[in-house]
Amino acid sequence: MRVAGEGLRLLAESKDVQDALKLNDEQRKKVSDIHDDVRDQNDELRDKMRDGLGEGRFDFQAMQSEMEKILNDALADVVEVLDDGQQTKLAAI
Repeated sequence: MRVAGEGLRLLAESKDVQDALKLNDEQRKKVSDIHDDVRDQNDELRDKMRDGLGEGRFDFQAMQSEMEKILNDALADVVEVLDDGQQTKLAAI
């Protein structure tokens, strides 16, 4: 299953998507926690970027690579939360 960052946000924030996938309360909480963690990590990364720009030492490729790792790790966590049917439905949304 491959879901872009926007798909993760929709899964975490959209009651309609959660209902369509028939997420139970525990799954909703876990997905929300995963989304919150990604947001926090991205905020930290943006802060590093701002600091690096101010000091003339910003590496865009390193930042992009780190963002991809954060997202891929989160998506792996989401896969563990959803059952096979839910993963298939999410990929189609």
